[in-house]
Amino acid sequence: MINFLLSDNPIAKILRDNITFKFIPMLNPDGVFVGNYRTCILGQDLNRCWQEKSIHAYPTLAAVKSVTETLSSEKVNQSM
Repeated sequence: MINFLLSDNPIAKILRDNITFKFIPMLNPDGVFVGNYRTCILGQDLNRCWQEKSIHAYPTLAAVKSVTETLSSEKVNQSM
């Protein structure tokens, strides 16, 4: 995806001109460190826990939600 967006492809250029892309490279660095691909260090699949509200159990998800909410509110404020 990143390679395409950075390419000279005309569609990629249109996308870059009209959309701001934000990439979050990894949600489970602790899990990857111990050899898990989809789960955190506790063995919980973060994709299945997205709706959970616990900052203590899922600090990475809470941080990503906070960033996306901030970006969304900034976008709304800019359009007003």
